[in-house]
Amino acid sequence: MTSLAFLITYGAISATHLRVRGRTGARAWPLLLAVAINAALFVSLLVDTVRSGSPATWITFLAVLVGSFALTAALRRGR
Repeated sequence: MTSLAFLITYGAISATHLRVRGRTGARAWPLLLAVAINAALFVSLLVDTVRSGSPATWITFLAVLVGSFALTAALRRGR
């Protein structure tokens, strides 16, 4: 689960960096590549976790993931 969370976090950071790259001077292609690689690794690891791991592991991860997006959406609406 830690690896899955890390891949999501690193991919999200790279995607967010795309929005501010004008201020940081970063090139787009390494950021896009990082997002794509992280997404591919995440999907691959999630599929492996679902196939070989305990159902509690991936169900918990998906619940936390959905909950975090729901919380973010609710907090953005409150602004």
